[in-house]
Order: sequence, then structure tokens, then C-alpha cells
Amino acid sequence: MLSRTAPELPAPVVAMVSYAIVLRHGLADFVKQARDCGLSGLIVPDLPIEECEELREQCLASSLDLIQLVTPTTPRERAVAIVQKSTGFLYYVSVAGITGERNELPRSVVENVAWLRQQTSLPICVGFGVSRPDHVRMIAPVADGIIVGSAFVRRIAEVPEKGPDAVIEEIRQFARSLIGALSNEEQRS
Repeated sequence: MLSRTAPELPAPVVAMVSYAIVLRHGLADFVKQARDCGLSGLIVPDLPIEECEELREQCLASSLDLIQLVTPTTPRERAVAIVQKSTGFLYYVSVAGITGERNELPRSVVENVAWLRQQTSLPICVGFGVSRPDHVRMIAPVADGIIVGSAFVRRIAEVPEKGPDAVIEEIRQFARSLIGALSNEEQRS
């Protein structure tokens, strides 16, 4: 599917994948397949930086980014080490715990991303829990990108009850509300 769709998309495509899947395929084979099907990067959230060097080398040799994650509970010294191992962009996890929609994001997101900005020239994207226009307005001044996943997945899961046309329209309106919040933030800057 990716080999058919990724080349048609105007933005780079990144996949989040468990290290068990990468390992099962073999690092070199997985990286080659990922690159051949049009991926620009990998996010491997269960691969600690202490164990990432072999995959990192494979990715670097194939011009595939290995995007690392920093969480709110990551000690600053470790965050610096993570920044040094990341390519493409840095993924800042806005909330402790698992991904999913949240009513509120912690105010510490803004100060943590601002601190990370001083540690790297990489773009910083913020995700996990981002699901509302007010989240976008809060994050936009400090982030280079905003990642929304679970809020879209939840809507897609409603296809059996609502039908595909209704869900597509709901997703369209939701995306517009997020983009509108971003546009409003840009107008205020």
C-alpha cells in the first residue's frame, strides 16, 4: 500500500513501528523495504537509545530518518542524548502514558519544547493526546509540527455505525477545525 501511496503524497511519510517487527524482518531488509516503498523515516518507540545504534546506522546508510521520542518524564541529560541520536525531527510526547485523546494538555508542554529547541536544530513535532483546536493553539508557537492520530482513528472506527460518507465529512470538518486553529495562531504571531 505504501509503495502505491507514499510517492503520490506531497509530504514525507513516516511510519511508527514496533522494534519486534523490524527485528523479525532483519534490520537491513526492513530498512531497505521501508525506503523502497517510499518511507522517509521511522519512529520506533520501544527501541531505547542505548540499543538503537545498529538500526540508526542502517537508516543513515539508506537516507531514512530515525526519529526519536522525548517524553515529559525524560530527564534532561537523557533528552540531550536522545536529541543527538535523532534525525529528521524530534517527536515530543506531550503527555505521560499512552496515546489517546485528552481534554487538556499539561502547560509544561510549552516550556519543555522551548527547552528542547535550545538543544537541537531539528524540527520538533508534538503529539500524543493532541485532539482539539485549543491544543493546536497552545502548541503552535513552540512546535514545528503537530501530530494528531487517535482523534482521527476514533472517527474512522465509527464507519460501521455512521457510514463512510458521514465519517469522511466529520474528519474533513475536524481537520479544518485544527487547521483553522493553526491559521488563527499564525495570524496572531
